[in-house]
Amino acid sequence: MMRRLAYSVFVCLLAATVQASVTQVDGTIVPHIGATGCTDVDNELQPCIDGEEVAAGGTAGALNVVRDADIVPQTFLPDVANVVTFKDISESAGFENSFGYYNVGDDVSTAAGRAANLRPIMGCGVPAAMHPNAANGYVQNAEHLLAGKPPGTQNTTTVNFATEMAAGRYKGGFIAFYLITPQGHPGGSADNCGDFEGTAGTFFFGRIYFTQRDLNNDGDFVHHLVYTSKANAKQFYFGFEDLFRGGDNDFDDMAMMVRGLTPPCLPTAELCNNPTTTATARSTTIRSTSASRARSASAPACAPA
Repeated sequence: MMRRLAYSVFVCLLAATVQASVTQVDGTIVPHIGATGCTDVDNELQPCIDGEEVAAGGTAGALNVVRDADIVPQTFLPDVANVVTFKDISESAGFENSFGYYNVGDDVSTAAGRAANLRPIMGCGVPAAMHPNAANGYVQNAEHLLAGKPPGTQNTTTVNFATEMAAGRYKGGFIAFYLITPQGHPGGSADNCGDFEGTAGTFFFGRIYFTQRDLNNDGDFVHHLVYTSKANAKQFYFGFEDLFRGGDNDFDDMAMMVRGLTPPCLPTAELCNNPTTTATARSTTIRSTSASRARSASAPACAPA
């Protein structure tokens, strides 16, 4: 009996300390880090998220961008009782990219579907008048650093999803997010805006990447990392890589902080917490990694998928 008890306790401790990381298709652990400041340079995701965690009442370093990286949740329920805050916290890319949301299940894979169903939030130069389906709070020129930028440039905005619902843009279910880059467009360059509408010659639709990974037409390449704030269960961080089938893997080409989201409930294996746990449960616990790792005991509120 004592031998079984000791084994159960060992397995429980092992399961509770399992850590997982996200790897690129070539086995590289992501993201790359190393920068000490958040000044739109490469490898700066850690200090950029640290700043937001401290602002939310947390501690710098409590969220480790390598250890805590994940590719889920991919969809969310937005708060409709309060505004949802969006903040551009890093842009180290050579491209100018745009960011927004869409209703899960809508067509976003065709040009007509994108025009009808994408809801821009953070733009890179396209006026709101050319985006009839833009979210309320749309920012025409979103930049992380504001000094020296054109008038009207912003790094923070709010979206009222009750207003979005009343306007028919938000349909009341789960949403997901996208990033558009001008890469690959025959007329594009690093200075042009990646968008799906606008004036010819000023915007270029090159590639689009979704937080719903299955929608990305890029094999198994990882383009998006998600982090749950340690200071606010409804605050999330999204880091993007914007190059097709490659990049520097620092996931700060455009990084966003979003506050006011509830993730879907994801099935997770139960961590054993008593000596009567069965061998089957122990085995399942040990095998649980990345998507469900160790969020079991302190998981934030979630919404049924």
